[in-house]
Amino acid sequence: MRLGTLELGTPVYLAPMAGVTNEAFRRLCREQGADVVMSEMVSARALVMGNERTRAMLGVAEDEHPVAIQLFGSEPDVVAEAAVRAEAAGADIVDLNLGCPVDKIVRGGSGAALLRDPERAAAVVERTYTTPAGQHGYLEPQATVAWMEPGKPYVKSQVNGGRSVGRGS
Repeated sequence: MRLGTLELGTPVYLAPMAGVTNEAFRRLCREQGADVVMSEMVSARALVMGNERTRAMLGVAEDEHPVAIQLFGSEPDVVAEAAVRAEAAGADIVDLNLGCPVDKIVRGGSGAALLRDPERAAAVVERTYTTPAGQHGYLEPQATVAWMEPGKPYVKSQVNGGRSVGRGS
């Protein structure tokens, strides 16, 4: 399987788990056969604001590649800057969380809350793709954000190369 510039082997991927998928756990999972390991969810805002505990979550060991860093946030420029920092920390993949249902994440407009605001979700994906991390292939080169609203047609925003290339039903 190919993801951006990465050629991946076994289809065993470690899911992000808050409070669990730290460096030591990821390395153990790599030893046991996981092809791709992922960090816990990292707050884009806390990372960009310089929170030391959050920055420490980006620690990546040499023997855990390919490794993904999962970011959550709702502000396109902040998430984009966090993606650049994740790449600099050693991420092979930057994963954007659009599905976490935890109240404190949703209250901040992140995670699953982005599914209620598809224009913002598309803006986050689009802006993040235009970063050096996106241009180097650390982000999937094409993303689709799609949604349905009661009484409205199916809408899709496709992002490719940092540009929205299609909106509509």
